[in-house]
Amino acid sequence: MSQCQCMTLKGEQCKLTAKEGERFCWRHLTKCLKEVVNAKDGKKASVPFPLMKQITETIVEKVNSGKTATKATQETLDSLVEELGFLDVSDLVDLTEDEIDYLIAITQLHEDKESLRDIVQKKIDEGFIRDPHAKLMLKTRELLNELAGKFCRCIKKVMDADIKAGNEGNESKAIAICRKGVINNKGITFPRFNCTDNSTFLPSKDNKKLLKKHPGYEEFLQNVSDGNLEKWNKLSKVEKDKYFMKAK
Repeated sequence: MSQCQCMTLKGEQCKLTAKEGERFCWRHLTKCLKEVVNAKDGKKASVPFPLMKQITETIVEKVNSGKTATKATQETLDSLVEELGFLDVSDLVDLTEDEIDYLIAITQLHEDKESLRDIVQKKIDEGFIRDPHAKLMLKTRELLNELAGKFCRCIKKVMDADIKAGNEGNESKAIAICRKGVINNKGITFPRFNCTDNSTFLPSKDNKKLLKKHPGYEEFLQNVSDGNLEKWNKLSKVEKDKYFMKAK
Protein backbone atom coordinates (compact mmCIF):
# COMPACT_ATOMS: atom_id res chain seq x y z
CA MET A 1 0.00 0.00 0.00
CA SER A 2 1.34 3.47 -0.90
CA GLN A 3 0.60 6.90 0.53
CA CYS A 4 -1.89 9.16 -1.24
CA GLN A 5 -0.08 11.55 -3.62
CA CYS A 6 -2.46 14.50 -3.12
CA MET A 7 -1.36 17.76 -1.48
CA THR A 8 -3.66 19.07 1.28
CA LEU A 9 -4.53 22.74 1.72
CA LYS A 10 -1.89 22.89 4.43
CA GLY A 11 0.74 22.19 1.80
CA GLU A 12 1.48 18.70 3.08
CA GLN A 13 1.08 15.29 1.53
CA CYS A 14 -2.16 13.52 2.46
CA LYS A 15 -1.50 10.93 5.16
CA LEU A 16 -4.19 8.47 4.00
CA THR A 17 -3.39 5.28 2.09
CA ALA A 18 -3.95 5.29 -1.67
CA LYS A 19 -6.57 2.96 -3.09
CA GLU A 20 -5.17 -0.25 -4.51
CA GLY A 21 -3.86 0.38 -8.01
CA GLU A 22 -4.34 4.17 -7.70
CA ARG A 23 -2.16 7.16 -6.69
CA PHE A 24 -4.81 8.76 -4.48
CA CYS A 25 -6.93 7.78 -1.46
CA TRP A 26 -10.70 7.39 -1.66
CA ARG A 27 -11.18 11.02 -0.60
CA HIS A 28 -8.94 12.52 -3.28
CA LEU A 29 -9.53 10.05 -6.09
CA THR A 30 -11.83 12.48 -7.92
CA LYS A 31 -11.10 15.81 -6.16
CA CYS A 32 -7.31 16.20 -5.98
CA LEU A 33 -6.29 19.29 -7.95
CA LYS A 34 -2.58 19.26 -7.16
CA GLU A 35 -0.46 16.20 -6.49
CA VAL A 36 2.88 15.92 -4.72
CA VAL A 37 5.76 16.93 -6.99
CA ASN A 38 8.44 14.39 -7.78
CA ALA A 39 10.86 14.05 -4.88
CA LYS A 40 13.86 14.83 -7.12
CA ASP A 41 12.46 18.34 -7.76
CA GLY A 42 12.92 19.10 -4.08
CA LYS A 43 9.89 21.42 -3.97
CA LYS A 44 6.31 21.35 -2.78
CA ALA A 45 3.54 22.59 -5.02
CA SER A 46 1.35 25.53 -4.09
CA VAL A 47 -2.31 24.63 -3.75
CA PRO A 48 -4.73 26.97 -5.56
CA PHE A 49 -7.72 25.06 -4.16
CA PRO A 50 -11.27 26.37 -4.91
CA LEU A 51 -12.29 25.77 -1.30
CA MET A 52 -15.60 27.62 -1.15
CA LYS A 53 -16.83 25.92 -4.34
CA GLN A 54 -15.76 22.50 -3.06
CA ILE A 55 -17.48 22.90 0.32
CA THR A 56 -20.67 24.25 -1.23
CA GLU A 57 -20.84 21.43 -3.77
CA THR A 58 -20.18 18.82 -1.07
CA ILE A 59 -22.96 20.15 1.19
CA VAL A 60 -25.45 20.32 -1.69
CA GLU A 61 -24.51 16.80 -2.80
CA LYS A 62 -25.09 15.43 0.71
CA VAL A 63 -28.41 17.27 1.10
CA ASN A 64 -29.60 16.00 -2.30
CA SER A 65 -28.74 12.47 -1.18
CA GLY A 66 -31.25 12.82 1.65
CA LYS A 67 -29.18 14.14 4.56
CA THR A 68 -30.29 17.12 6.62
CA ALA A 69 -28.46 20.43 6.15
CA THR A 70 -27.06 20.15 9.69
CA LYS A 71 -25.75 16.63 9.13
CA ALA A 72 -24.32 17.58 5.73
CA THR A 73 -22.48 20.53 7.27
CA GLN A 74 -21.08 18.43 10.11
CA GLU A 75 -19.74 15.80 7.72
CA THR A 76 -18.27 18.49 5.48
CA LEU A 77 -16.52 20.02 8.49
CA ASP A 78 -14.90 16.65 9.13
CA SER A 79 -13.71 16.53 5.51
CA LEU A 80 -12.32 20.05 5.86
CA VAL A 81 -10.34 18.98 8.93
CA GLU A 82 -8.57 16.31 6.89
CA GLU A 83 -7.99 18.62 3.90
CA LEU A 84 -6.28 21.17 6.14
CA GLY A 85 -4.09 18.49 7.69
CA PHE A 86 -5.58 18.77 11.19
CA LEU A 87 -6.47 15.92 13.52
CA ASP A 88 -10.06 16.87 14.39
CA VAL A 89 -12.62 19.67 14.41
CA SER A 90 -11.29 21.19 17.64
CA ASP A 91 -8.17 22.22 15.68
CA LEU A 92 -10.32 24.56 13.56
CA VAL A 93 -10.68 27.12 16.37
CA ASP A 94 -7.97 29.12 18.10
CA LEU A 95 -9.75 29.31 21.46
CA THR A 96 -9.26 27.70 24.85
CA GLU A 97 -11.90 25.31 26.16
CA ASP A 98 -12.87 27.91 28.80
CA GLU A 99 -13.50 30.43 26.02
CA ILE A 100 -15.53 27.88 24.03
CA ASP A 101 -17.58 27.07 27.14
CA TYR A 102 -18.18 30.78 27.76
CA LEU A 103 -19.30 31.46 24.17
CA ILE A 104 -21.64 28.46 24.34
CA ALA A 105 -23.07 29.73 27.64
CA ILE A 106 -23.98 33.17 26.22
CA THR A 107 -25.41 31.86 22.91
CA GLN A 108 -29.15 31.43 22.57
CA LEU A 109 -30.58 29.19 19.86
CA HIS A 110 -32.53 30.83 17.05
CA GLU A 111 -35.44 28.42 16.92
CA ASP A 112 -36.65 28.11 20.51
CA LYS A 113 -34.54 30.56 22.51
CA GLU A 114 -32.95 27.71 24.46
CA SER A 115 -29.38 28.09 25.63
CA LEU A 116 -26.80 26.42 23.42
CA ARG A 117 -25.21 25.21 26.66
CA ASP A 118 -28.37 23.22 27.51
CA ILE A 119 -28.44 21.64 24.05
CA VAL A 120 -24.75 20.72 24.17
CA GLN A 121 -25.14 19.20 27.64
CA LYS A 122 -28.17 17.23 26.47
CA LYS A 123 -26.16 15.76 23.56
CA ILE A 124 -23.30 14.88 25.92
CA ASP A 125 -25.70 13.14 28.31
CA GLU A 126 -27.66 11.32 25.59
CA GLY A 127 -24.47 10.15 23.90
CA PHE A 128 -22.92 9.07 27.22
CA ILE A 129 -19.82 11.07 26.24
CA ARG A 130 -17.22 10.88 28.99
CA ASP A 131 -13.96 11.41 27.13
CA PRO A 132 -12.82 15.05 27.66
CA HIS A 133 -11.55 15.49 24.10
CA ALA A 134 -14.73 14.03 22.60
CA LYS A 135 -16.68 16.61 24.63
CA LEU A 136 -14.45 19.39 23.29
CA MET A 137 -15.03 18.22 19.70
CA LEU A 138 -18.80 18.25 20.22
CA LYS A 139 -18.70 21.72 21.81
CA THR A 140 -16.56 23.07 18.98
CA ARG A 141 -18.80 21.67 16.27
CA GLU A 142 -21.99 22.99 17.87
CA LEU A 143 -20.48 26.45 18.43
CA LEU A 144 -19.23 26.74 14.84
CA ASN A 145 -22.57 25.65 13.40
CA GLU A 146 -24.68 27.91 15.60
CA LEU A 147 -22.54 31.06 15.18
CA ALA A 148 -22.36 30.60 11.40
CA GLY A 149 -26.14 30.12 11.32
CA LYS A 150 -26.74 33.24 13.41
CA PHE A 151 -24.40 35.28 11.23
CA CYS A 152 -26.06 34.24 7.96
CA ARG A 153 -29.59 34.71 9.32
CA CYS A 154 -28.56 38.18 10.49
CA ILE A 155 -27.38 39.13 6.99
CA LYS A 156 -30.70 38.04 5.48
CA LYS A 157 -32.69 39.89 8.15
CA VAL A 158 -30.75 43.15 7.68
CA MET A 159 -31.04 42.98 3.89
CA ASP A 160 -34.78 42.20 4.04
CA ALA A 161 -35.31 45.19 6.33
CA ASP A 162 -33.31 47.41 3.97
CA ILE A 163 -35.39 46.28 0.98
CA LYS A 164 -38.62 46.76 2.95
CA ALA A 165 -37.50 50.33 3.64
CA GLY A 166 -37.35 50.96 -0.11
CA ASN A 167 -33.64 50.45 -0.63
CA GLU A 168 -31.79 47.94 -2.82
CA GLY A 169 -30.50 45.80 0.05
CA ASN A 170 -26.80 46.50 0.54
CA GLU A 171 -25.12 43.12 1.19
CA SER A 172 -21.73 44.62 2.13
CA LYS A 173 -23.39 46.83 4.72
CA ALA A 174 -25.38 43.87 6.10
CA ILE A 175 -22.23 41.75 6.36
CA ALA A 176 -20.40 44.53 8.25
CA ILE A 177 -23.31 45.01 10.67
CA CYS A 178 -23.66 41.28 11.37
CA ARG A 179 -19.95 40.57 11.58
CA LYS A 180 -19.67 43.20 14.28
CA GLY A 181 -22.95 42.55 16.11
CA VAL A 182 -23.08 38.75 16.02
CA ILE A 183 -19.38 37.84 15.99
CA ASN A 184 -16.93 40.64 16.87
CA ASN A 185 -18.85 41.87 19.92
CA LYS A 186 -18.34 38.39 21.41
CA GLY A 187 -14.60 39.02 21.07
CA ILE A 188 -14.05 36.65 18.14
CA THR A 189 -13.53 36.82 14.40
CA PHE A 190 -13.35 34.54 11.34
CA PRO A 191 -11.61 34.78 7.94
CA ARG A 192 -14.36 33.88 5.42
CA PHE A 193 -17.88 32.47 5.23
CA ASN A 194 -20.47 30.91 2.94
CA CYS A 195 -24.19 31.62 3.32
CA THR A 196 -25.28 30.57 -0.19
CA ASP A 197 -26.29 26.95 0.38
CA ASN A 198 -25.68 26.53 4.08
CA SER A 199 -24.13 28.55 6.90
CA THR A 200 -20.42 27.77 7.11
CA PHE A 201 -17.25 29.56 8.22
CA LEU A 202 -14.31 29.03 5.86
CA PRO A 203 -10.54 29.32 6.23
CA SER A 204 -8.52 31.73 4.14
CA LYS A 205 -5.29 30.94 2.29
CA ASP A 206 -3.20 32.37 5.12
CA ASN A 207 -5.44 31.61 8.11
CA LYS A 208 -6.62 28.03 8.51
CA LYS A 209 -8.59 28.63 11.70
CA LEU A 210 -12.35 29.11 11.32
CA LEU A 211 -12.72 30.98 14.59
CA LYS A 212 -10.24 32.88 16.75
CA LYS A 213 -10.00 35.71 19.28
CA HIS A 214 -10.33 39.23 17.89
CA PRO A 215 -7.06 41.20 18.38
CA GLY A 216 -8.93 43.83 20.41
CA TYR A 217 -10.36 41.15 22.67
CA GLU A 218 -6.89 39.62 23.16
CA GLU A 219 -5.56 43.01 24.24
CA PHE A 220 -8.43 43.39 26.70
CA LEU A 221 -7.83 39.95 28.22
CA GLN A 222 -4.10 40.51 28.58
CA ASN A 223 -4.03 44.10 29.82
CA VAL A 224 -7.35 44.77 31.51
CA SER A 225 -9.27 41.72 32.70
CA ASP A 226 -6.51 39.27 33.68
CA GLY A 227 -8.26 36.69 31.53
CA ASN A 228 -11.72 37.20 33.05
CA LEU A 229 -14.06 36.34 30.16
CA GLU A 230 -17.24 37.68 31.75
CA LYS A 231 -15.84 41.20 32.07
CA TRP A 232 -15.74 41.53 28.28
CA ASN A 233 -19.43 40.79 27.91
CA LYS A 234 -20.24 43.49 30.47
CA LEU A 235 -18.56 46.19 28.40
CA SER A 236 -20.80 48.51 26.41
CA LYS A 237 -20.60 48.50 22.59
CA VAL A 238 -18.84 51.87 22.76
CA GLU A 239 -16.18 50.47 25.10
CA LYS A 240 -15.70 47.39 22.90
CA ASP A 241 -15.32 49.62 19.84
CA LYS A 242 -12.36 51.34 21.50
CA TYR A 243 -10.50 48.03 21.63
CA PHE A 244 -11.50 47.11 18.08
CA MET A 245 -10.17 50.44 16.81
CA LYS A 246 -6.86 50.00 18.66
CA ALA A 247 -6.39 46.60 17.07
CA LYS A 248 -6.78 47.76 13.45
